[in-house]
Amino acid sequence: MESSVGGWLLSSNDFIYLNQTSVNRSTSGLPRSYSQKAVFWKNVNPDMAWYTGTDRSVIETRVPLPGSAIDLLETPVAFAGVGSGWIGYAGDVNGEEGTTAVFLKMLGLVSL
Repeated sequence: MESSVGGWLLSSNDFIYLNQTSVNRSTSGLPRSYSQKAVFWKNVNPDMAWYTGTDRSVIETRVPLPGSAIDLLETPVAFAGVGSGWIGYAGDVNGEEGTTAVFLKMLGLVSL
């Protein structure tokens, strides 16, 4: 991670993995992993983190960054029930194809 601003972390490109236990619907149609440049959220309940880093994750950069270790408690994609509705977050800044699938799944528009 490059730097922290409040509860947000500015990130380089990271390879993230689907946290299947947190997704409250079928994971069909969601990529098991993908690379994204994103603003990560820290201190998110793991039950709400759809994608996280793992011990297999790498930061994809040509120049080593200070403090660039993967923090397994950060997420670029979170989704949770709030009252009778839902709130979701995806920090992808480049509109990756995997993130499009995430948005469609969050909105219930993909039922593959």
